[in-house]
Amino acid sequence: MDSQHLLVPIKVQALVIDDIVIAKRGVIEIEPKRYAANDGRWSPQLFDYQVLPASLSAPGPRPFYGAGRTYQGNPAEQLVLDADSTALPEEKDRGVYLHWVLPSGLRHAYTPGLLDFPALPDHWLIVRFARSSSSLKTNAWFVDGGSLASDAGPANLLFEGSDKYAARPLGKVVPLDQFSSANFTGDRTTITALGNATTGSPTFTAFIAENRNVFSWHDKLEDLRQPNAQGGVPEGTTLSYLLVGWYRVQANEALASPAVKVTEKRDASDKLLGMLIDPPGWFVETNTVITDLPNRRSVFHGMVAHINYWSTGTHKGQILGYPGAPRVEGSLGKDTPAFQVGVGNSAEDALVSLVSSSYSGEQEVGMAKEAPNLWKALEAVIYRQPETLVRSWNASPRDNAVHQNWFATHEAGKLWFIRPKADDKGVFPSEPEKTAKQTKIKPTDQQLADLQRLNEVQAEADAVTRDLAALQQELYARWWRVAGKSRVFRASLTAEAKDVRELATRVKDLQTTRDRLLGQLATMPDQLKAKLPKDELELKYDAAPRFWIPADPVIVVRNCGCPSKHQFPRPLPCRLPEQIVTTVDVAVDQKDKKSFTKATGVAEIAAAAQKHLPACPQILSNLVDEGSIVEQAIADLTERTLPAGKKFDTADLWQTWVNRLVNDLTWDGNNESFPHDQVTFDKQGIRPFRLVELWGRQPWSPLFLDWQITWFPTADLPSTQDGFGPTWPLRNFDYQPLDRKSIPATGYTIRGRSLLSPIDGRIFDEPIDTLRQLIHGKQTRDDNPAFPAAVAEVLKRYEVVWDKTLAELQAAGLMGQALTGFHQALLRRDVTLPRVTPDPSRPWIENANLKTLDNDVVKLLDPPDPKAPTGERLAPATPPPASTAPPGFSFSMIRAGALRIDELWLVDDFGQS
Repeated sequence: MDSQHLLVPIKVQALVIDDIVIAKRGVIEIEPKRYAANDGRWSPQLFDYQVLPASLSAPGPRPFYGAGRTYQGNPAEQLVLDADSTALPEEKDRGVYLHWVLPSGLRHAYTPGLLDFPALPDHWLIVRFARSSSSLKTNAWFVDGGSLASDAGPANLLFEGSDKYAARPLGKVVPLDQFSSANFTGDRTTITALGNATTGSPTFTAFIAENRNVFSWHDKLEDLRQPNAQGGVPEGTTLSYLLVGWYRVQANEALASPAVKVTEKRDASDKLLGMLIDPPGWFVETNTVITDLPNRRSVFHGMVAHINYWSTGTHKGQILGYPGAPRVEGSLGKDTPAFQVGVGNSAEDALVSLVSSSYSGEQEVGMAKEAPNLWKALEAVIYRQPETLVRSWNASPRDNAVHQNWFATHEAGKLWFIRPKADDKGVFPSEPEKTAKQTKIKPTDQQLADLQRLNEVQAEADAVTRDLAALQQELYARWWRVAGKSRVFRASLTAEAKDVRELATRVKDLQTTRDRLLGQLATMPDQLKAKLPKDELELKYDAAPRFWIPADPVIVVRNCGCPSKHQFPRPLPCRLPEQIVTTVDVAVDQKDKKSFTKATGVAEIAAAAQKHLPACPQILSNLVDEGSIVEQAIADLTERTLPAGKKFDTADLWQTWVNRLVNDLTWDGNNESFPHDQVTFDKQGIRPFRLVELWGRQPWSPLFLDWQITWFPTADLPSTQDGFGPTWPLRNFDYQPLDRKSIPATGYTIRGRSLLSPIDGRIFDEPIDTLRQLIHGKQTRDDNPAFPAAVAEVLKRYEVVWDKTLAELQAAGLMGQALTGFHQALLRRDVTLPRVTPDPSRPWIENANLKTLDNDVVKLLDPPDPKAPTGERLAPATPPPASTAPPGFSFSMIRAGALRIDELWLVDDFGQS
């Protein structure tokens, strides 16, 4: 029966929150009634989608968890949480927070551009091993991630009801010894990486505030605390957690999808290396062809071992995971507390700023005042403009290339023209006589008049389309305000509803005008073409001058830790049931080998799981036995490598010990780099890191970037008749902001939240190699050196900086993201609010007299992509986009200005910031 299964590894991480974290809080009084941020930077706050259909409020924690620059009415040096904030942890929040990360193949759609995400496993067994010097206690819990709870707790999914949207709590947990099938017979749902299509959250599997009791769990440790389940965990206790998961319904299996293909992987000599399953990108190492892989049930497993947070003598790590977090015993750590930040108008600009900020001062070379500096050199090579370094340090080609990245461009319509007809390749005949004949041909006056009329109608249609796109955004924003305000008791909506209806009338009239003009344009080009000499003249068009809108700035942050938690090998190495480990040998200092072959304390757990849990796989008993044997091996390895007295005098000694254990468990089998100690299994090719991860420190994997920025507009605005004109005049095809009042006259502070993405520091390799070639002897076409000798000498000094900085970037963790919605926020739009679409079948407006507005407005907005998820978007999103025109040109133009970053918070998937 075991041959029916495929074993798939997952990652399990644990965050420990106990008294020392709770006591830190988030603010410290630096002098009477003057406050600053403290080291307590963790919040247990959960998502609650109940507030979305109830008030159209964002269901998740707001940026900075709602922190401000005051504390109990007094000023604070940084953003801090007030004493009554619901984001602050309490004693009930103590314990261990487990989070398991599914393989990346299950977190991606099978078909690019579609939402065919595979269903995710929904049943999980958690086995906890609590080890002390005198005993080993085991306990187990069952997690049903597909069960919809009936209680009134925070809801983490949104559903489409028959007449309204509803939010439901998802996920149930029960101690295995208290399991009753009657408690798990209620409503169920299938979950995907988005939660579901209605919820549409891109971080559902990543953020424990969203997936509690689905892909994360809070162990309060009440059965271990003394006395009376309220005190502390006994000194010297270490914890290990084993996780085993499966699908309740076989039809939901990831490998059951028709998109799944199984192929053989062979080497050059046609030797079978294994079976590749793609999607989801899994690999089974085997020398035998396996034909039934798509029909096998997937069983997921992961383990985190030796959590020794409460053992103050044997743990010298941080109370939280973020860089610079204080250590448990109060000593100073070596982690760099500061995050280095680069800001730019594009990712390239931000990276250049990050790398060169410390080395960008002007360097004099002889008498040259505008000597080369690192910033300009990097900028030139990253934008593929190295030749500008030869001619000038401020050459216009480079400036132009950089400038184009400061703005986003949008199509603005067409400009029609008549030209002599060339061949299909766009060139004239090679015979001079034929070319001369064609180029002398001119359109008639009537044809030119028709062309003028065509361009007039086209320009009018383009202008109307742009106005319509702008008004559609305004209509959406006004409708949204009415919908939100309709949920406020006794709120007066007369003025707002009037504005919406008046604007809806304008949009409807514009749609009528647009449709009329587009109807005219449908035939005019063909009519004009028919009047032109068939073989002599042709009608063509060019794009009208594009519209430029400022791009949202890009932030790149260094020292984010190594974001490897959500990264898996590709292809993912999976195991067959016959590769389950039954014997583990542990050798310390390459000697004194001990063997572990017998599971301890898990027989009753395995028996109960097989008896009670739905669809429990037959091999679960073997996996639980394997977990117990591995846990014993890790306990022996840690015990025998501890120093005399089993305590560490300094944090450095503790870190050396942790590094030794990590190297022991992550050894890849290379005979040239044997670890101090060896952990070997009876199954060939299985390494420890495939079965267990050592808990060496508190996890840290940034997920969000919360930003608060003050923007100062440029002071010397050019004077025009209306007091405000376009930056670049583009004849009749330019656009203008509504008026000067749409731009803040003084500093304007805004805040938002953006998802973070890992950045690979290797993107610098090519530009740096290019620059290095220029410095070291690469000649120009006339065999002259690329740089004057003095210039090359200065750049050579920077080589040390490049090499050192780039080497650090590879290891220090680099993440970044455009500050999505920044310019929308400058227009007084709250970009942190949910973006929902008017839905007449499930109206968002509560007021019975105004529910028809949902139907009226949705008809006037260009329809959203039917394949896109609806409901709340965690990352700030724009309103429903126009399908044929750029959005919002009547009021989205923002002048150049200066940014002052007031504060940045990085929020990780465990809620640390």
